[in-house]
Amino acid sequence: MSRTLTPRSSRASASRQHLACLGALLVFGCSAAKSGDDPDVEGGVSFAPDTRPGAKDAVAADAQTEVPVGTEDVTEVVLDTGAPELPPVDVPCAVDGTPCNDGDACTAGDRCALGACAGVPLACDDKLICTTDVCTEGQCESALVDGYCLIAGVCYPANTTNPLNTCERCDPPVSGAAWSANTGSCIAPGACGSAVGTCVQGQCVVPGGAVCPDDGNPCTTATCTGGICGQALTPGPCDDLNACTTGDTCSNGVCVGAPTVVCPDDGNPCTDATCTGGGCATVPKVGACEDGNPCTVGDVCSGLVCVGGAGKKDSDADEEVDVACGGTDCADSSNAIGTSKAELCADSLDNDCDGATDKADDDCGSKLGKPCVYQGDCHPEGVCATRLGTGATVCNTRCGKATDCAATEMCTRLPGATSLGFCEPSPPGASAAGAACQNHGQCKTGLCFDGACRTTCFDESGCSATEDCAWFYTAQGTFVTFCLSPAASGLKANGQACTADNVSYGGDFCASGLCDLAPSSPSLWRCTPVCGSEKDCAANQECHLMAYAPETATDAVPYHAQFTEVVHDGVSGCYTSSGGGGILSDGLPCQPDAYFNCKSNKCMAIDPDSNDTFCTSLCNTDADCVAGMKCKIVPLTLVSEYLVSDVGAQDPALAAYSYFQLCTYP
Repeated sequence: MSRTLTPRSSRASASRQHLACLGALLVFGCSAAKSGDDPDVEGGVSFAPDTRPGAKDAVAADAQTEVPVGTEDVTEVVLDTGAPELPPVDVPCAVDGTPCNDGDACTAGDRCALGACAGVPLACDDKLICTTDVCTEGQCESALVDGYCLIAGVCYPANTTNPLNTCERCDPPVSGAAWSANTGSCIAPGACGSAVGTCVQGQCVVPGGAVCPDDGNPCTTATCTGGICGQALTPGPCDDLNACTTGDTCSNGVCVGAPTVVCPDDGNPCTDATCTGGGCATVPKVGACEDGNPCTVGDVCSGLVCVGGAGKKDSDADEEVDVACGGTDCADSSNAIGTSKAELCADSLDNDCDGATDKADDDCGSKLGKPCVYQGDCHPEGVCATRLGTGATVCNTRCGKATDCAATEMCTRLPGATSLGFCEPSPPGASAAGAACQNHGQCKTGLCFDGACRTTCFDESGCSATEDCAWFYTAQGTFVTFCLSPAASGLKANGQACTADNVSYGGDFCASGLCDLAPSSPSLWRCTPVCGSEKDCAANQECHLMAYAPETATDAVPYHAQFTEVVHDGVSGCYTSSGGGGILSDGLPCQPDAYFNCKSNKCMAIDPDSNDTFCTSLCNTDADCVAGMKCKIVPLTLVSEYLVSDVGAQDPALAAYSYFQLCTYP
């Protein structure tokens, strides 16, 4: 490879109450005589008890003495009346009506009558059907009748069950005064429900404790917790009673089975194949269906037939019928595209179906893709250039590297420009970078150089980490810039000293083809990168023209009708500026002869409506410029501080130009 121009110098949770009834006859000041009783009563007392030695006092029959019950023993009542003692038993009755003593302790109110002493027999009835009542020596005695129990004052026939406990019964042979233990089954009530148990020693015993009702769910178990019935989830296998499932298993209280019978579809969109009782059956389906016609909408089942709807298919719901169904929608997959749509100028879609996209569409006022004669015809979107495949001279998108263009496009150097290219279609069937070639049309990149397809670049961002962007001079007198591996080429990478044998310095030893020879000491001279913007360089460097092709770019398109000066291919590089970088930012006024006061080291007339000069910079996109400025293509003379200095390999050419991208005012 050769890039030589001319010789160069050098410089990168009940108890039962027991009742005992005792009838009491009060004596003092109280009369127990009934209406019609004997009026001849002394001291207001209707009778007096016998006082036979050894006998106990008794109560007159009309006193209705109440005898307490509840035991088989004789119950007695002794009354102390306070009356004078009766005469002895052996005293004869001389006067009728006088008190006497008949010697019978079971009588009361003894009096003389017809010379004899007689009293009224005592009444000993306790009113209970299960007792026999008699008076013995003045005492009322009650004997329990066979076949009865007298419990708590109540008579119960033998074998009567305790109403409060089914495990107890009246059993006279065992006890006539208390309940005896019963045998057999019983019902045990409880807070969690009632259960059948067995009587044991008078208690109802239920095996396993309280019982709660089963809810019939195979996946739950009835439980009693804290006296409250509940259902606990039961894991494991179950039966969902569906013959069409198998492997039924409890899941969160529900028996779930997996379908085992898969019923084949009969192909009718208006029927459903189902499994019933373990066998397959076909049932009618209602509702929407698909009749198989892609151009009908609203198809519905009628009986067992799918009837097509009257509407036309609109796949993307953009209110335009699909092209395949006789409609006008040119893109049935996107509701943003159709003949009734307006072109959107920044969505990369041909919204109105007219064949042009975004700014290339006349509706967006774009000039891209349109024929041009001058560079001015394509401002501000692109540049005017002749396409390799068609030979048509049209407005094209500007590019600084291959990724600035579409996948099917290549970035081609703009003739007569410095670090600037344009996007155009890649040659069909062409080879990728690295393949052998004989001409540009054989490469997807549109660049064949030294027998190989190359990747075009205009600064380091267009190449991989192991490559540098390099420039070369062609035999046709034009420049080419492409990615080159320093290691593979045997040349020095950016940042390495551009020397050989510590003697000769120059870009020919660098892969980039450029060497920053501006520092005053040769020990600081380094291989330097190709650049398209000041941002590509170090703080103390300037990005500007470092070399240009001597020959005029004959296929370059003129700038505009009033500016038709010849232009040359050029290459910009990073070199150390003499002032080390000024303090003025882009957009600020400056003096051309004090350009070094600008951070960019450039002071130019960049306002179309004024000749005033401002600090400005080379750029690749609008993002490289300060607010208010735009990155535009402009022609600049072949002059730079590098070329003006004594380290440039070429002389500045004030009367010759090259197209650059520069930050300017709109």
